[in-house]
Amino acid sequence: MPGVIGLIDGSLFPIKAPSGPTEPAYVCRKGYHAINVQAIGDQNMVIRHLLAKWPGSTHDSFIFNTSDINAYLSEGRGSGWLLGDSGYPLKPYLMTPVMNEQTEAESRYNVAHKRCRSRQERLYGIWKGRWRCHDMSGGYLQYSPERAVMFVKATAVLHNICRIANLPDPEDVPAMVEDEEEGHDGIHDGAQTGRTARNNLIAHYFR
Repeated sequence: MPGVIGLIDGSLFPIKAPSGPTEPAYVCRKGYHAINVQAIGDQNMVIRHLLAKWPGSTHDSFIFNTSDINAYLSEGRGSGWLLGDSGYPLKPYLMTPVMNEQTEAESRYNVAHKRCRSRQERLYGIWKGRWRCHDMSGGYLQYSPERAVMFVKATAVLHNICRIANLPDPEDVPAMVEDEEEGHDGIHDGAQTGRTARNNLIAHYFR
């Protein structure tokens, strides 16, 4: 997949139920309390951008649309595109899968897209496998959301240190099953220019 500058995905980091009126906002679509963490990783599964502050019920597309990385890329300051699942908005700098593919070229594009994006799922698996406090199989953080976010950011830094130092990955890495949110292909501002960019990519590299 040419031109990829990063792989983007959101992942739910479980926490205890917070007190106060904001508690319902932290209940994620899977039914437990969580923080929805957005990370952008590279081909070596090093985290290059992290956004950890939103309650678990927040949609991935909202997190991206309100992020500084979206503002940065929308100004034309990038030289390629991110890859995200269909829960993200299609933009000239964010390529998503083709929904309801119609041609062999679109099918080949989707296969390549998913194969690349699987490294981001693996990144989350390694991250949560090394620090089980971020995975439901190891319980969850018994702190306020604000303090839990500090743990998320700290372990993200430690994850990068481990990756850059080529330390062995955890042996028992949790399987990060792809769980895409509702698609947004073509139903938002800027989708047409995004679709044009994606069509050009498919025409040049996947026919």
